Amino acid sequence: MRTLAKPVSKKIKNECSQYPTTQNLLIRVGQTTHRVTSRLKIWSAGYKVRSIAPLSPDEALLEGAEILGESFIFFVAGGVAVLDYSLSKQKERERVAQESRQVDMYREQIQAALKSIDAKCSSLEHTVQQQRQSIITLEEKISTQEKEKFSFSKFFK
Repeated sequence: MRTLAKPVSKKIKNECSQYPTTQNLLIRVGQTTHRVTSRLKIWSAGYKVRSIAPLSPDEALLEGAEILGESFIFFVAGGVAVLDYSLSKQKERERVAQESRQVDMYREQIQAALKSIDAKCSSLEHTVQQQRQSIITLEEKISTQEKEKFSFSKFFK
C-alpha cells in the first residue's frame, strides 16, 4: 500500500509547496512539529526546556510537507485497514447467516421427520387398538361357541 501511496504523497507535497497559502500552512505545521519533537527529545534526555530555536522558513516548509505526505500515507493505510476489517466482518456475518440458515433447514427437516414419526405412531396405535378390539371380539365369539358346544353336547349324550 505504501508503494502505491508514496507517489501520490510526493505529488501532494510538491503541489502544496507551490502556492503561498499552503506554503504558510506547511511552514506553521513544520514549526509546530519541530517544537514538539524538540521538546520531547530534551525531556526524554532528562533536561528542562528553556527555549527552542525556530527553523528557517525553507526547513519548516520541508518539514511541514513531509508531515503532510506521511499523514496522507498514514490515512490511506488506515483506510485500507478499516476497509479490510469491515470486509472481514461482513464475510463473518455472511458465514454466520449461512450457518444459521443451515441450522434452520436442519431443524425444519427434523421437525418434519418427527411429525412423520408421530403420524406413524398414531397410525400404529390406532391399528393396535383395532387389533385389540378384534381379539376381544374373537375371544367373545370363541367363548360363545364353546358355551354352545358344551350346551349341545349335553343333549347328545
